[in-house]
Amino acid sequence: MPDDAPRTATADDETLCTWLAAWEAALGSDNAETAAMLMAADGIWRDLLAFTWTVRTMEGRDAVRAVLSETLTEAAPSSWRLAGPPERSGADLHADIAFETQTARGFGRLTLRDGKACTLLTMISDIKGYEEPHGPRRPLGTVH
Repeated sequence: MPDDAPRTATADDETLCTWLAAWEAALGSDNAETAAMLMAADGIWRDLLAFTWTVRTMEGRDAVRAVLSETLTEAAPSSWRLAGPPERSGADLHADIAFETQTARGFGRLTLRDGKACTLLTMISDIKGYEEPHGPRRPLGTVH
């Protein structure tokens, strides 16, 4: 099968997409309580600049709820989606994810266990309007 062939969606894709849709709905309605309940009781969220503009780790629902309450309005996160195929490791379901905030594009890693996020990593990849020049936008350098 060629590498660029479309991949058939699986039950794991469905599980992850359902969680991401619930997460996006909670964040979009500024509902930190509902969003926090999508995390495992001892879940860990590591944010690298995307929400907090610092490197911060939140452990447990109360910490997640507190940071979301502080940052949701300004961050305005949206467009949560899978960025690759899911992987299984025992009872854990892992996936790369992508999203946007009001000022940046981001990516991360999500691990679900029993339908709840036990780990979530969010980080920015580009600040909107200041994207890293790739491919044809890349400066060619000195012409000799």
